[in-house]
Amino acid sequence: MSGSGLPIKKSVELRWRGSRVDFDVAQDLFSSHQVDRGSRMLLDSLEPASFPADGRAADFGCGYGVLGVAWQVAHPRWSMHYVDRDALAVAFSRQNARRLVPDFLSSSQFTCDVYLPIAEGGYDLVLWNVPGKAGRDLIAGLLQATIDTLVPGGVLAVVVVHPLADLFTGELQRTDAETAHIERGKEHTVVHIRRRGGEVTAREPFAAGLFDRPAHEFSMGELSWSLRTVYGLPEYDSLDRATELAIQAMASLQHGGRGMTSWMVLNPGAGHLAVVARKLWPEARGKVHGRDALAVRTTIRALADGPGVEAYPVWDVAALEGSDPVDLIVAALPEQSRVDELGKMLDALGRRLVPGGVAIL
Repeated sequence: MSGSGLPIKKSVELRWRGSRVDFDVAQDLFSSHQVDRGSRMLLDSLEPASFPADGRAADFGCGYGVLGVAWQVAHPRWSMHYVDRDALAVAFSRQNARRLVPDFLSSSQFTCDVYLPIAEGGYDLVLWNVPGKAGRDLIAGLLQATIDTLVPGGVLAVVVVHPLADLFTGELQRTDAETAHIERGKEHTVVHIRRRGGEVTAREPFAAGLFDRPAHEFSMGELSWSLRTVYGLPEYDSLDRATELAIQAMASLQHGGRGMTSWMVLNPGAGHLAVVARKLWPEARGKVHGRDALAVRTTIRALADGPGVEAYPVWDVAALEGSDPVDLIVAALPEQSRVDELGKMLDALGRRLVPGGVAIL
């Protein structure tokens, strides 16, 4: 741990446009050994002279901030919106921007979400290292929504593995954008797409159902529930054993007459644990937190018909300092944590419980 509280493993180096940039990284973030080849290739494809001295940019799927921070270091008059599904990645982007970008608080914005929020006035440049495991249909939908965030003349610069490159190099199925640059490397393809016209448009791909699988019925013992699950999260058609054991423990508490006025689910996955908590204690206040913005969004939607829920992505239990304690915590702990890390997590969880509260881990 560093003074920032983040689990910093090491620093990795990037040299670009005459500058050396050292990034703090975590063990379980993408490309923690060194800056990945795709990001280097994408940066090398950008010719600074073809862009204005200032503008609005976004690093979509920012990881620990390689693309966005490198661009801001070389172009200090540009703003940058860092967006990632993983709250830990967003926290590291903030950490690296804080160290490396002058006046980062006024020039940088950080969001944990599954798609690119629109900037006021739109973006002049979007940098996107496309996740290869996201699935073709989802990537194609996100591509269209991301082009919509560009101003006329704005550029979407992407790097993608070869098997998915045709999604960006083929017909874009729209008249207001064109492919301006294609470069193929050993494993990756870089593509620049330029917005030719049209209006900046805000889409909400999650609300539009882009991530959705069909709704599925689940049951366990006397409990039954329907859940619309999503691509990118497990347990979309059956429960794993850990979830079943947690549900059994929750049901035992309820059958034993244990009342709950508040509960928290940490790392909610597809949403089953939070849905069961709501069914068992329908009047209780609920909280849903975790690293994965997709899991948090999916769970919030599943609970939409009941009382309001406090929910937002957090990278660690420690980030919940100041949150009111609850009667029950149901937490899926990281599988590869060291003993000392688990000890710190358990201490932090204990501080989130009221006296006499229960934790199901």
